Amino acid sequence: MRQTRFIMKRPMKTAAWALALAAALSFSGCENAPDADVQAARGAIETARKLGAEKAAQAGLWEATHYLDSALQEIDQQKKKFFGQDYSQARSLLQTSGEKAREAGVLALKASEDAKAAVAKASATKDTLAQFQAAAGAASTAAGAAPRKPATKNTAESAINLVYAEYQRARREVGTGGAAGPIFENVMKLLKDARSELKARNYAGAENTAKSAEEMLGTLPK
Repeated sequence: MRQTRFIMKRPMKTAAWALALAAALSFSGCENAPDADVQAARGAIETARKLGAEKAAQAGLWEATHYLDSALQEIDQQKKKFFGQDYSQARSLLQTSGEKAREAGVLALKASEDAKAAVAKASATKDTLAQFQAAAGAASTAAGAAPRKPATKNTAESAINLVYAEYQRARREVGTGGAAGPIFENVMKLLKDARSELKARNYAGAENTAKSAEEMLGTLPK
């Protein structure tokens, strides 16, 4: 009788252990894959691309894509496990991917704003040069009408050389960085125009253009 009871209890214990093991396996493998995190990282990368990160922030965009690929590989590895799935590393990789993508987007946006500012500055500089050239033309016309000592090759050459010497001195003292750079470029253009007029024997025009270059030098930041 005692042996029969022992035989009956043993299957019951085995069944209990089986149920406990099944429950443990169920709970250990019930973690869901971070699909929402994957979509968020992909969205951040796509936004960075739209902002121009492929040109302005290639390194950051590459890092974001690299972390996303690593996360997807980690997710695939965890899905293959029968139990004990753990997506914490994948979530960490996805978070880093999103951060890198957002950083790349910010850099691309800043680069775009800087480019727009540079275009606006170039446009303003071009307008300023046109104004000085127009002033030189007007001065040349006025010089032809006003009674004054006629310009000669020597006086025109002297005017150009004096302004060029002032141009060289200003470059050494002020430097060519910042707002001074475009001004020096425009002065050199005016000096080239003056030399062209000198070569064409338009001595009065050469003197007036050199005078405009001198006036532009006067606009340098102090």
